[in-house]
Amino acid sequence: MHPDNMAVLLSLMETGIVVEALHRRFRTEKLETIVVAAANDLSLIPRELLSRFIVLKFKPYSFREFCDVVVRTLTRREKVKRKLAKKIAVLVWSKLQSKDVRDALKLGRLIRKRQTEKQLMEVVRAISKYS
Repeated sequence: MHPDNMAVLLSLMETGIVVEALHRRFRTEKLETIVVAAANDLSLIPRELLSRFIVLKFKPYSFREFCDVVVRTLTRREKVKRKLAKKIAVLVWSKLQSKDVRDALKLGRLIRKRQTEKQLMEVVRAISKYS
């Protein structure tokens, strides 16, 4: 985040006031607002910004939860067949050693056109070999 933008955000979160300064004109606005954010890595967020949030940490998905999320997302969003979506979930978790739903989505997109188990296995083998 650009320092100027962070200064505006810090001010807004601390006081509820936003100051706009353009071409020697100043405008102040008092806002009733709530700021909500999400992050995978808190270490990248500056301390002064992080201190203004209530930090909630969620436990990682269990295998069953991971599979449910992957199957639901792949079948709805990517139109992957249910049986293949289940296979993708299992392979991402076990073979690719990932608990990231995005990795399953990438696989689903790679095989979206043909949607064959053979094609899926070829892609998983290539990923395993070269990553």
